[in-house]
Amino acid sequence: MNLIKFVEKYPILESVVEFWNQYYSCREKLLAKIKDFIPEESIDTEEFKKVFNEGRAYLDLFELKIYKKDLNFLAKIVKDDFGIKGKVKFDERNLPIFDKLTLSEDKIGFIKLIVYSTIYSYVGEILSKGCSLVKWYEPICPVCGSRAGLGFIEGDGKKSLICSTCYTRWGHRRTVCPVCADEEQKSMRYYSADELPGWRVEVCEACGMYLKVLDLREKNEDIPLYPLLYLSSWDLDVSVKDLNFKPSWFKIFYAASWISK
Repeated sequence: MNLIKFVEKYPILESVVEFWNQYYSCREKLLAKIKDFIPEESIDTEEFKKVFNEGRAYLDLFELKIYKKDLNFLAKIVKDDFGIKGKVKFDERNLPIFDKLTLSEDKIGFIKLIVYSTIYSYVGEILSKGCSLVKWYEPICPVCGSRAGLGFIEGDGKKSLICSTCYTRWGHRRTVCPVCADEEQKSMRYYSADELPGWRVEVCEACGMYLKVLDLREKNEDIPLYPLLYLSSWDLDVSVKDLNFKPSWFKIFYAASWISK
């Protein structure tokens, strides 16, 4: 998919769209290969349903074997696509939740994040097909355990969150903090901007974080890649910068920071 067409609608994306085109293309290549060494039947959706109410991510509950040769194969695709040289070392024998990964803030960490996050996405697609995630209601991803990078108010008024690592979408309660699940309404504040209809920032005093949310009753979800959709309303992040709250945004933003150095 050519993402450059979205620049005409959102000029703010002009300086970054080339990277995201490359990123999107690379992920599509990885997803096409992952199914060859992680069979769909190895992801036990039925067992996950039985422990759904525990509120723990799938990969925190079930072991999913992963072989170094397969990880290295995927890493080579990323390296070739982005013209990166260097050896990537993988130590894991099972696919861990995100918090158990060790990712350096350089090119190697960037490669590993793309590899692991795309595998997580593959697992998430299978879980979503066999198990309704609408009533997950946890502030962490049901697949990899990451927190949200973006939120939506759906057409029916219900809330959903998007994983900051693998982009899995799940349901959440509107009355609690989407980052820490604090239930004190007085802890939450909301900010919006007239020039960005549908968008708002949800700020939580309890955890010191904020999440950006798009109300789909006011504005369509018109960009197919969540991080790029996030960046299309970057001016809203700038407007709340002085509030000194930390953003809950996509992991790839951190991992790709070496590119601008």
